Amino acid sequence: MAFRIKLMFAFVVGWAATASAQRVITLNPVQLSGSIVQISPRSIAIKAANGQNWTLNLQGKTKVKITGSAEPEMLAPGTCVRFTAAIDKRTCKGQEKIDKITIFTQTQGVTERTLGVELATESRPGNEDQANAGAPPAAGLEPEPKPGRARGPKVKASKPSVPDVAGYDVCAQVVSCRGGRLIVSVQNRFFKPKITVELTADAQIGLDLGNLSTAKPGDKISAVGYYVTPGICEVTDSVEVAMTNPLAPPGSHPHRTRTAAHDSDGSRRPGGKAKPGTGAAAGKNGAADDAAATEKAPAKEPAEMEVPAKNPPPEKIDPPPKAEPETKPEPKKGDEKPEKKPTAPDDEKDVFEK
Repeated sequence: MAFRIKLMFAFVVGWAATASAQRVITLNPVQLSGSIVQISPRSIAIKAANGQNWTLNLQGKTKVKITGSAEPEMLAPGTCVRFTAAIDKRTCKGQEKIDKITIFTQTQGVTERTLGVELATESRPGNEDQANAGAPPAAGLEPEPKPGRARGPKVKASKPSVPDVAGYDVCAQVVSCRGGRLIVSVQNRFFKPKITVELTADAQIGLDLGNLSTAKPGDKISAVGYYVTPGICEVTDSVEVAMTNPLAPPGSHPHRTRTAAHDSDGSRRPGGKAKPGTGAAAGKNGAADDAAATEKAPAKEPAEMEVPAKNPPPEKIDPPPKAEPETKPEPKKGDEKPEKKPTAPDDEKDVFEK
């Protein structure tokens, strides 16, 4: 009896183990769109359009794409850019200004994110023949019969030559960008590595990035993946982020136009600060400044208004007192001393003779 009980117990345990091993986990597909709440290298917390919170788990195979716009300062040396331009292969210079350029990150296996130069679709030789291949022949003309297979040595067909000026799709690295002049460098089979093009004043700078280092909370996001538990996307196939603000270098501020102040001599002062002073020294026209200040000052009531006199009388200034001549006190009669008379030369002789 005990043996049978042990045998039944072993059978039940084995059946449970086999059933658990055969259980298959079902992944449900999901497409999400919303805004980023928090982001980390391995997961993204988002708020979906329906208000539900989701967590996206990222793997190494997750495809990432970030779109948006960028400030011109992002065209720094070493940045990878993509554009289409008509280039003269003799001078390696663009023939027209370009108004659209895209910053991208290199991604292996993606043609649009690989450095190189290729002919643009409209500039590739043979496109005209392909476009006219299905067109009917002109009136009165019959298509020439195809020549038969000729015997003889095989002759290699020559490749169509590329014109000196043609359109190219360029994926290169920035060397410098100053004053709307962009110089890029890339190894190619058409011309020298360095290419020079001109940008328009309002050129659009787009983004096609392959990492999440520039994504921030508040950006729009859409993702495709699979989930087991609602609210957690265990497997995320692709993520696309649209940045709400233009990408700018760290620590930069938006451009602000500010009118610079001028001195009385018409020269500009740095930083837009006005030179301290009043009257004619504060501006170019002192009378105009006084009139503007009078208009801005609040007007007084008629009863309290002071009316200055048209021709005020000049103030009287007393002349300085005249200095009186000094007077010496007269000597008293008792104090007078008899004046000594000078002795004559004859008197002196008499004295000696006596």
